[in-house]
Amino acid sequence: MHERRLFMCSRMMLAAIAVLFAWIVSGCAVTQDKIDTWADSVGGEARIAEAVADPGVDMPVRVYGMIKLIKIEQFDLLVSSMKKMEQAQRLLLIKNSASDIGKLFQVPDIKVQAAAKDTLFLFLSMENKAVQDSSKAMLLNWYKTNFKDKYGAGRYSASNVLKEMGDDAADTLAQAMKDSKDTQTRVKIAKIVESIASPKVVEKVSDLFVTWLNEQTPNLDPGLLQVLCFARDDRVTQMLNHYVVNKDNPYKLRLEAMNTLTFHPSKLSLPMAIKLFIDKRGDMDFRAYSVDLIKKIGDREALKYLPAFLKEEAVKWATSGAILKIDGANGVDTVLKGINPKVKFVRDDYDIARRQFKELGPDAAPVFEKYLKAKHVPLVAMALIGLQYTGDKALAEKSIKPLFEDKRDVKGYMYDKPYALGQLAKAVYGAIQKRPPQKPAKAEERK
Repeated sequence: MHERRLFMCSRMMLAAIAVLFAWIVSGCAVTQDKIDTWADSVGGEARIAEAVADPGVDMPVRVYGMIKLIKIEQFDLLVSSMKKMEQAQRLLLIKNSASDIGKLFQVPDIKVQAAAKDTLFLFLSMENKAVQDSSKAMLLNWYKTNFKDKYGAGRYSASNVLKEMGDDAADTLAQAMKDSKDTQTRVKIAKIVESIASPKVVEKVSDLFVTWLNEQTPNLDPGLLQVLCFARDDRVTQMLNHYVVNKDNPYKLRLEAMNTLTFHPSKLSLPMAIKLFIDKRGDMDFRAYSVDLIKKIGDREALKYLPAFLKEEAVKWATSGAILKIDGANGVDTVLKGINPKVKFVRDDYDIARRQFKELGPDAAPVFEKYLKAKHVPLVAMALIGLQYTGDKALAEKSIKPLFEDKRDVKGYMYDKPYALGQLAKAVYGAIQKRPPQKPAKAEERK
């Protein structure tokens, strides 16, 4: 009897211990309620992150904690907790959370949707194709509607996210472009297309542009022309070329179309630009845009036409700039031979020459040096200006220093005040002496 009582007592003690242990364990176990409590406490976000990373916590609770971190925009903690996991655990958590993250996109609050978007963007860096593909699909679908409101929402803008997508973003960007009604949003989309630099994406969006240009001609929307400054394909460029040369189209819009072509300049526009520029009876605004476009295209074909216009005062400096941009140091001789040194030069002429010569390299110095012995003062002055940026100390000693006593007046250089060539030579000599020595070119650059 005594033994039986002892046995019954032992069983009761074991049962009590088991209950007590279960109570202790349940008190320590992480639950969704605890996640909610931690979210409202100081430093609680870190405890949630620890729970998310803990494989001993029930998966539904870990997913709940992950969603909580997303909602309160604790991305750094979320990333940190995921890095602590083994790859298999990380992928398992992502797989189990996919549905719950997807539900966040149905929440009316754009901030919550953006937080979900940012999380999926982080998932793109996971080394798992299934995770990447599903994340891409959800992101692209999200951006297809209300692009204006979603562009800057969250930590990562649409520019960051969609650029990462590359070719996959073509349909989404085209849809966003089609649905957007304001120029500012369309420009943002065009800039993303530009940054992706994919023929597939450009073509997809340009399909819309072709349609709009056909619908709007001859009264093009200036907003559309602004959008086309950033990304377009050859079809659109050719349509703009034809629009510009057609004098039946509104003058102001033709000018705006010409301006559009100076962005992302194409060789397809070269014949049109040359035709407008060499027409001396043509409109000066169009000629100015044309030579600027020729300069930006940078094709040597234009060198057959440009030198003849160095003698035309109204366009000589624009022509000079184009020649130097296309032909570099070789163009210096063309420019200094072509410009008429007998006309009256003013300070603006020398300032323009300075801006253009400043872009040249040291290989132009020998050409400028030849003109230090020119008969006409303006040519000597421009040679000195060019050597300020291209000459070295040895050249300064040999060829510039002997000009220190030259008293010929550089008319117009200091407006109405006299300014001798010797003064200019001393100023240029001093600038060369103060200029830090150029670093020797790297081996690969010398090649």
